[in-house]
Amino acid sequence: MTKSPSTVIGASWTTLEPGQSIDLFLNGVSHFSGVVDARTENGEIIWLIGPQSERRMFHVGEGCVAFIRELSVG
Repeated sequence: MTKSPSTVIGASWTTLEPGQSIDLFLNGVSHFSGVVDARTENGEIIWLIGPQSERRMFHVGEGCVAFIRELSVG
């Protein structure tokens, strides 16, 4: 199996769910990778658990673009 990213499109992150692995990019540069821990109901704020088990909060207004890392057969 290979990993293939798919873009989360929209002005909020309402489609993100706890447990999803995502990559955040800011201005086209990798900014942070982690697993969604929680999100606000309106999708404007998410909390991610990073590779060193650190928990970080991100606001959609910061300009990050989220990519969900999905497994695909290949």
